[in-house]
Amino acid sequence: MSQVPLFTPSPDVAAVLHDLLDQYERRKDPHARVIRCDLEAPDLPGYTSQLDPEPRQVANEQFQQLEEQGTVSLTWLSGQTGHLLESVTLNSDRADDIFALLGRAPLAARRARLRDLLLGDRFRLNGWRLQAVQHTLTQLEAERSPAPFSLVDEEHNRDLLAALVALADLTEETPIRAFSVRLFNDSKRFETLRGAVVRLARRGQPDWRDLRPDEVLRELTCGLSSSRCWHAA
Repeated sequence: MSQVPLFTPSPDVAAVLHDLLDQYERRKDPHARVIRCDLEAPDLPGYTSQLDPEPRQVANEQFQQLEEQGTVSLTWLSGQTGHLLESVTLNSDRADDIFALLGRAPLAARRARLRDLLLGDRFRLNGWRLQAVQHTLTQLEAERSPAPFSLVDEEHNRDLLAALVALADLTEETPIRAFSVRLFNDSKRFETLRGAVVRLARRGQPDWRDLRPDEVLRELTCGLSSSRCWHAA
């Protein structure tokens, strides 16, 4: 039975484990080849410190606990067993335990959460907004990047989708800051989403691809018939 070790990974251990999981998630078949992290590769200032041996000692103890539980295997430098590691190899069958230890959601789970979020509000969209969201769903299905949506920032995704939905309801010239306050109770929040909205708009409406960002924003509330429906405050 899988058992997650009851310790908080040190910075050096966490860096190595994240590197292993990054490799694991990049591979179509993570069992096809060995997934190994050479300790010379990542930036591990604590582990390689010549002044303070404690970070290395803590990391070695934690890696040894993981090896005892079968989640990784360790290779020590010649003549340095128990002192200096050469590499750490992931047991791909136990990758879920490492995800749990790090509190990291697997990429497939993050894709699924974003897909569910988009599908939940897709019925409220039309026109370029629907086209842009559908493109993102296609990207997720193909295991490609969903940018400008994110696989790590769920708040960004919720706010970006909320902005797309709210833009469809604008019927008159609206200052950007007023729109941001109305939607987020924050006059500056939309500014952080502005580039993503423009990118999605250009994706969903090819005729806007050559427009400047401010011109795209003016088009958003009125289609192609006029460019004066949005006023940047």
